[in-house]
Order: sequence, then structure tokens, then C-alpha cells
Amino acid sequence: MTYFIFMIVLALFGVGETVYLISKRRKNQKPVCLGKDDCNLVLNSKYNKIFGVHNDVLGLVFYAFVFISHLIFLADFLAIDFVHQADDFVRILLLAFIFVLFVSFIMSLRFVFLMAFKVKAWCQWCVGSAVTVGLMVLIVLFYLGTA
Repeated sequence: MTYFIFMIVLALFGVGETVYLISKRRKNQKPVCLGKDDCNLVLNSKYNKIFGVHNDVLGLVFYAFVFISHLIFLADFLAIDFVHQADDFVRILLLAFIFVLFVSFIMSLRFVFLMAFKVKAWCQWCVGSAVTVGLMVLIVLFYLGTA
């Protein structure tokens, strides 16, 4: 049960962070950054899009997927009838989650690399997101190791 709570809380944290960044970008406002104004260097760099989609939008989709999938996993864990009858769906969703988490982790590592060696600036929002994804990976690995 603790696993689900951790993942849902981290997903909500990520949703909040990405909604904030999307809101600031759409209003042409700078997000609050601690220290130097490096956030805006990172957020306005050419690396802030993948296939024309802003990274914050991709992050929002990822965190929303984690949130919704873990609500479904929790319902299955608690044996709520409408989900428990859909065992194949839950298995497919679990495989999709693991794949998406793996891809998101690799992308987070890439973004940290880009901040460090290409943009040469740090954005605490981006680092926070990378840490959140890293924590999700650690929690999943711990959970799989104890299950």
C-alpha cells in the first residue's frame, strides 16, 4: 500500500511542477528560479523540445499516466471489482508503465547531461523532475525486490 501512496504523491508533485511550467511558458512569464536566472536559459534552449513538443508537456503526460495507472493498480490491489475483473488490462498497463518509466528515466539522464555539458546552466525545476523520476525508479526497483 505504501508503494502506491509514494508513486501517487510523486506523480502529483510532477503534475504540479509541469502545470506550473506550462502556465508560465504560455503566459510568457519567467518561472521563479533560485539563485541565477539559469532556469530560463535551460527552458528557452533548443533542447526544450522533442519532435516539436515542449518537454514540460511530455512531463505532464508522463506524470498524469503514472497517477492514473497507479490509481488503477491501487484499485486492483484493493480488489475493487471493476478493475479486478480486468486482469489482462492491468498486466498490459503494468508493462506499459515500466516501459514508459524506463524511457522517462533515460530522457531525464539525457536532460541532466544537456544542462551540464551543452547548455551549461541548471534549472531547479528540471533537476527536480529528474530527481522525481529517479525516485520513482528506485521505488519500483525496491518494490519489485520485495514483492
